[in-house]
Amino acid sequence: LNLGVELAFLVEDVDAEYARLVAGGARSLRRPQDEPWGLRSAYVADPDGTPLELFRWLPGHSPGTN
Repeated sequence: LNLGVELAFLVEDVDAEYARLVAGGARSLRRPQDEPWGLRSAYVADPDGTPLELFRWLPGHSPGTN
């Protein structure tokens, strides 16, 4: 696992993108889940071991709000 870098991607559907990437060979690091700060996110690793975060703001949340 490459812990020097993490790439984050804002996606329309976290669950669908997670499933698509895992089916394509990405390694699952964390299944999709809702975070208390208003994100739905999941993590996979690319073939080089770089962590990729897939996220979407939950309804009623956006950057810079509580």
